Amino acid sequence: MRYVIIGGLAAGTSAAAKARRVNEKADIVLIERSNWISQATCGFPYFLCGEVRREDLQVMRAESFARRFKIDLKLNTEAISLDPSSKTVKVLNARGEYELEYDKLVIATGARPSTPEIEGKDLENVFTMRYIDDVLKVKEAMKEAEKVSIIGAGMIGLECAEAFLKAGMEVSIIEIFPEILPTFDEEMAYLVRRYLEEKGIEIYTSEKVFALEGKERVEKVITDKREIPSDLVLLATGVKPNVELVSPFVKLGVTGAIEVDEHMRTSVEDIYAAGDCVETVNLITKRKVYNPVATLANKQGRVAGANIAGRSLRFPGTIGTAIAKVFDLNIARTGLSEKEAREAGFDIVVSYLHPYSHATYYPHSERMSIKLIVEKNSERILGAQIVGKRGVDKRIDVLSTAIIAGMKAEDLFNLDLAYSPPFSSAKDPVNVAGAVVDNILKGEVQTITPKELAERLSKGDSPFLLDVRSEKEVKKGRIRGAINIPLDELDKRLGEIPRDREIICYCATGLRSYIACRKLVQKGFKDVKNLSGSWESWIYEEFIEK
Repeated sequence: MRYVIIGGLAAGTSAAAKARRVNEKADIVLIERSNWISQATCGFPYFLCGEVRREDLQVMRAESFARRFKIDLKLNTEAISLDPSSKTVKVLNARGEYELEYDKLVIATGARPSTPEIEGKDLENVFTMRYIDDVLKVKEAMKEAEKVSIIGAGMIGLECAEAFLKAGMEVSIIEIFPEILPTFDEEMAYLVRRYLEEKGIEIYTSEKVFALEGKERVEKVITDKREIPSDLVLLATGVKPNVELVSPFVKLGVTGAIEVDEHMRTSVEDIYAAGDCVETVNLITKRKVYNPVATLANKQGRVAGANIAGRSLRFPGTIGTAIAKVFDLNIARTGLSEKEAREAGFDIVVSYLHPYSHATYYPHSERMSIKLIVEKNSERILGAQIVGKRGVDKRIDVLSTAIIAGMKAEDLFNLDLAYSPPFSSAKDPVNVAGAVVDNILKGEVQTITPKELAERLSKGDSPFLLDVRSEKEVKKGRIRGAINIPLDELDKRLGEIPRDREIICYCATGLRSYIACRKLVQKGFKDVKNLSGSWESWIYEEFIEK
């Protein structure tokens, strides 16, 4: 029995290793067109920062991998054609062309950079980063470069911005969408943008790059709004699946990647596929999605490898969990964004909160911003986004688990999570997030999001805005037109609040204003709402007065 696997990165090596563990007797051939296998692509920005070594970028040495798993490893060998009828793969290397027969085939050809059609992108010092050789070239170019432009503001682009800034370069980021981090909701991405701008990074959003100019080496970036001097350009505009080898034979899905079932089988018998060349299912919407990340590639490779060797494993799908570190800020998401949830037709409740990473009396406690998206009728968690300096990874993983388990907001509050002052608070941020949304769902408080309020203010609506922060806090700024009555004075000053108008309460983070809402409702006020996330979530500078 011969298993042939095309592609030696995460999915391919995972498939080969798992197939060997299941079947010790099989003949396993792994074809890789480069000189590397199992490279740590996600570690590239940290190599540029100097935090990891060049040798750390190769998770396993080719020789060690081949020896340990008894793999016939063919490096610098490219699969150039495929014939499913004869079960053969034609390959090309330094010795020429020849054919390999297979009984089972795994396509793990990954993805390649998806670069926009920009004039001048072939100039020197214009880079993409997909392979180790690419990042080595970028590292070398950084030695003489002074001004770098990053085209694309996804996670990889932002991680690389840190590396360039630490190297002493002037850094610009250009993004065609209205905000950085397009897979996040705009108000959460704004928090990251503000942080990066404070670090000295120039960020240009809603700008399209038309051309790169220079004699032989890039000298500037031309957008629809400006010229940006640049002697190094990184194209961080995403990837697309490598499917050319198999597209004449196997069925491609709606995303343009290979369509597979949960066993990683393609439409052609005895051909499986895994990793960045395949599409998968979003477990919440049940729609097909393309999500080229290392975590999925490793899981899918394991499933494909087991199944070609006779097992019956399955990969059900994804919810899009992701995290990145930019300087000392951590950004994470899981499940659906608000935009995605609404586009998918869900009736949702959105809430914001700003808890601390652990007990505030223990050193180094840091505030984080959490956005939670919950389906109104079922009360199940649909998505979450977190931005903060500490504790983000722990909470996003708990919330990811809760989504996959189908938990409701009330379940989050009741989770029995570990507590000790260095690690959490007696009520963990996840517990608090569940309680906040559960209060909304159970009708204990009505809420309005900052975006909803900003839209209403822009149309001329004039609800009574009640700021229950202290006078000292208000001096730093308030929402235009808001009346300040500190929470502790509220009971004595009820006469200053109209009973015939809608009242929207806010404080610093939403807790004191929630208490104010409860007080007012029990005092007979009829139309009272809490501004979710309150001042910490208010990003609309046109409605701020100081």
